[in-house]
Amino acid sequence: MSQKIDVMSLINQILCTYDEIAKRENLAINDLVAGLRGLFPQFNRLAQSIDEFKESVHEQFMTRTDFFNQRNWWYLHSMSASFGLQYCNDSVLEDEFNELLVEHFKENDFERLKAIINKWPAFGLDKNLFPAVNQIFSAHMRGEYYLSVAAMIPVVERLILLTHNKHYSSAQHKTGKAIKEFGKDFEKNKIYYSNFLFILELFFKSGEFGDLDTFNRHKIIHGQTVEYGRELYSLKLLLAIDEILRFRNLIEVVNFDRE
Repeated sequence: MSQKIDVMSLINQILCTYDEIAKRENLAINDLVAGLRGLFPQFNRLAQSIDEFKESVHEQFMTRTDFFNQRNWWYLHSMSASFGLQYCNDSVLEDEFNELLVEHFKENDFERLKAIINKWPAFGLDKNLFPAVNQIFSAHMRGEYYLSVAAMIPVVERLILLTHNKHYSSAQHKTGKAIKEFGKDFEKNKIYYSNFLFILELFFKSGEFGDLDTFNRHKIIHGQTVEYGRELYSLKLLLAIDEILRFRNLIEVVNFDRE
């Protein structure tokens, strides 16, 4: 009897862990499940159910990610479940989706955004960035989007470099090179990395200025647009910071192979 309790406890822990960090195909969870199959023959049926559950999560995540990508967003972990159920469907086009998201994160005096930012220290936001983030969010709430967008660009780049250097144990100081290395390293992965890389590819895309969207680091920094002071862009960068911090936290928890 105690053996069954131990097994079920381990299963529950696996599922909880997977729910938190599994947006990738080759997690350590696979090794745990394989080991359990060998130790407990009666676990095979349960392990098969877990495999089916994982496959279902993969499929649902990729389907949701495609929906967001088609609207020039990444999968938003920070939206409410009710918002996702109501508005994440093919009948909602990009412009409408943008308006709905802006309003969603403004509700109740920015209650959701405040809750998100309050979690950033737990996600590993550097203490020396606290003053910048506080001023950025204050500017966002006041509607001073030129200020918030311009101030967030160096914050986003710093977080990318810190994430890169932690992952590779390096001292890279050029964001462009860091993004290329991430892209090459994570090319074979189809789940969680795709969300992180989409942000980088969306905002840091290079090329002819006329071919780039206004929400683009190069166009803003090089003075090729004066139309970047939009609430939508400010919100996107705030949520990009949130996603990058989540990703940083993830790679510190999971040992990703770099072959």
